[in-house]
Amino acid sequence: MAPEVVGTIAAIVILVSFVLRGEMKIRLLNMVGFVFFVWYSFMISNFVLGFMGVAVVLVHCVQVWHMIKESRTKRALEKEKERAATAEAKVGEQEVQLRSLLDEKSRQQQPDIY
Repeated sequence: MAPEVVGTIAAIVILVSFVLRGEMKIRLLNMVGFVFFVWYSFMISNFVLGFMGVAVVLVHCVQVWHMIKESRTKRALEKEKERAATAEAKVGEQEVQLRSLLDEKSRQQQPDIY
């Protein structure tokens, strides 16, 4: 493939990545664009530019990894909150049942004074 074609693809993909919404989508598409950019840079023997592109791809990889990790942690916390709320609701139901049983017992044990 001609270097001009690879460079054009890189430029278009990088440009389109800035139109997207959502940091994850932007980073992933930008990373793809920079992979083409690195390929183009090495095709034209511009190694400094190529290594800079590799650095950008690595930064995107690290940031995407952190975003995935944060997302998993957030989901785990939400699940734990749901479990805690469910357990709390069950305890609340049991407490109501116990109170009603205790009220019945106390009524049965009180002598009728009338």
